[in-house]
Amino acid sequence: MKKILLYTILFLVTTTVHAQSWQWAKRGGSAATPPNNNEKVVSMCVDPNGNVTVASLVGSNNINIDGNLKSGYSVSYPSTDIAIASFSCDGSYRWSKTIGGFNDDNIQDVGTDADGNVYAVGKITIGITDLGTTTTAYQAHFDTDTILPASLESENQYKKALFLIKYDSIGTFKWLRMPQPDDVSSIGSYSQYASKNLQVDAAGNSYWYVYLPTGIHANGNYNVTSAGITHHILKYDTNGNFVNGHAIDIVTSGFNDFRLKRNHQNGNYYIAGGYDSYSSGSITIGGQAVANSKYLAAFDSTGAFLWLRTNNG
Repeated sequence: MKKILLYTILFLVTTTVHAQSWQWAKRGGSAATPPNNNEKVVSMCVDPNGNVTVASLVGSNNINIDGNLKSGYSVSYPSTDIAIASFSCDGSYRWSKTIGGFNDDNIQDVGTDADGNVYAVGKITIGITDLGTTTTAYQAHFDTDTILPASLESENQYKKALFLIKYDSIGTFKWLRMPQPDDVSSIGSYSQYASKNLQVDAAGNSYWYVYLPTGIHANGNYNVTSAGITHHILKYDTNGNFVNGHAIDIVTSGFNDFRLKRNHQNGNYYIAGGYDSYSSGSITIGGQAVANSKYLAAFDSTGAFLWLRTNNG
């Protein structure tokens, strides 16, 4: 393979000399380098049994995960698909999934619950039939578990891109949720929505950080009335039922980078990140303009702003 991706390395710490001993390593990837060498691990999690699940971006040509060949789905070469792979505590390969549409796809996060179920969030390339003569080549695939229909780019159907997916501990597909409205347009699906981060508690509740525009989402269960594109946390239970959503008082422009963490004891949310003022980025949190490059903000379990801290630089 031309491109090799290091999946994970675990170390054993001895109690006598406190030295680190290399236990095992896994690698995988594609025979073709995707754009900007964008083949990398994005997120990983460890379940209570020590099984490691890794979410990665991979090229779409001849995907190989620890010696296991997997299908790629992008037809707009070179482009990026998604790989989710699970390994046991001793490094043994357990299972893997590849996800992709006809062009670049993205995954933001992967998490696990107390039972070892795996949850992942991302954004897939939607299926558009008027790009080529073979309709099936432009469909979006969640491995072989779910294949989404494709339609003409001008038709406002089958254009959902955001996804939250669940697998059980042994990799069996359980459910897929896509909160965008059924009639979202192709342009709107990409330009007005974003999947940013995921937190999963022990009971299997998912807390999904997303950008949403004005409108009704989550199969009619969540109404966004604020103008523009706003920040929200959507909660789904372990069975994929939508529970509720919270607006987060953050207003951004330009390039911003951040991560969400949730305190599963009291439900508070913590968002840490920064922005690049050189690219005309800006951010306001809880009505306060962030003048410096890094920040940490807290919100309560209902999404209400609590406090903001920044650096001095």
